[in-house]
Amino acid sequence: MKKCLKILVVGKVQDPTFKVHVQKNAGQLGLEGILQNGEDQNVVIFVRGGNSDLDVFVDDLYKDAPKHKIQNIISEPFTQEKEFRGVFRIIE
Repeated sequence: MKKCLKILVVGKVQDPTFKVHVQKNAGQLGLEGILQNGEDQNVVIFVRGGNSDLDVFVDDLYKDAPKHKIQNIISEPFTQEKEFRGVFRIIE
């Protein structure tokens, strides 16, 4: 069963390197969703997929925290209100 998460990544993470890294990880795991800029150089990720794939995705964010200046990661369930069209996109 697929579920959806809203993930707030706190830190100076609006650089293109981080965004492309997240998009690549999501693609390798077969996840769909979007990454968009939030406030104060944070990013917000809406991602949908299987439980184990989402666990790996979030674990990868934590593993990459020191490399990408991530200060905190806040994840919560999200009721999907829009179609992600089967891909993971970066929205500028």
